[in-house]
Amino acid sequence: MSIDESALNIFTDGSSQGKPRAGGIGIRYVTIGEDGNELVEDGYFLGYPGATNNQMELLACIRALEYARKYSLVAGFDKVIIWTDSLYVADNYLKSIFEWPNSKWCTRDGRPVLNAQHWKTWLG
Repeated sequence: MSIDESALNIFTDGSSQGKPRAGGIGIRYVTIGEDGNELVEDGYFLGYPGATNNQMELLACIRALEYARKYSLVAGFDKVIIWTDSLYVADNYLKSIFEWPNSKWCTRDGRPVLNAQHWKTWLG
């Protein structure tokens, strides 16, 4: 993995555990300063009762983008790169853009898309 010096690099992670189930997310923003050194800003958000791991992985990406927009972290960058270890997010983000809106948020076998509301939020 290599930091893209021309981008706002966002690292995300989500988790869910315990009984009762509770989730949390972690976010790290990384850019390269004019001196060539990494600039890092972290954010942690806890306390999502009843959340699944997949919901937290997706919500980490959503909150990361919301925060980046709200606090103008994207200013001066031509692109934003989200780094995630979630296969759920990586395997489905293109479907959330190109397939599911056209299928009325149903999968190919006709079942409703899980976490559709989160995916719709992702699309803004």
